[in-house]
Amino acid sequence: MALLHENLLAVADALLSLKNVGSAGLRRAISTAYYATFRRIASLCAASLASDRDDFESVLRSLNHKQVLRDLKSDKARLLFHAAGIEVEVGALFEALLNAREWADYSSNKSIVTGKAPAELKLKHADAAKYVGDARAIVSALDALSEAAGHKLAILLTIPKR
Repeated sequence: MALLHENLLAVADALLSLKNVGSAGLRRAISTAYYATFRRIASLCAASLASDRDDFESVLRSLNHKQVLRDLKSDKARLLFHAAGIEVEVGALFEALLNAREWADYSSNKSIVTGKAPAELKLKHADAAKYVGDARAIVSALDALSEAAGHKLAILLTIPKR
């Protein structure tokens, strides 16, 4: 049985595979890819820290998107991923994906891509595909963590800092 984050990534891929999906479909693919990533992060934390189903749900619901971003961009997280042999900049990819998701869900601007000439403002399939690929890279990095590294990351992402 596939996990929710895997199903969400499959939905994002399915949207990208449709012909003439339009900007709404591309936006939905970006948003869905982000939520797949966030769900994978939340599930890693819950699986590491929860002792039963109720605790699992509590941990899932406890994570704050912006705080997860700050923690993933921290030196501690970078060192944790580096020590695990993961060279993907998880924090930077997550930040770009979070910003893209916020744009996809809430902005009336035609494209998230900055610095393009006015004639190129329309969201392109390649733009959405990049974010879905980034989501897959983050999930792969999380999946590559050892159990001990996963526990350390879960603690970093869930325990409030003083």
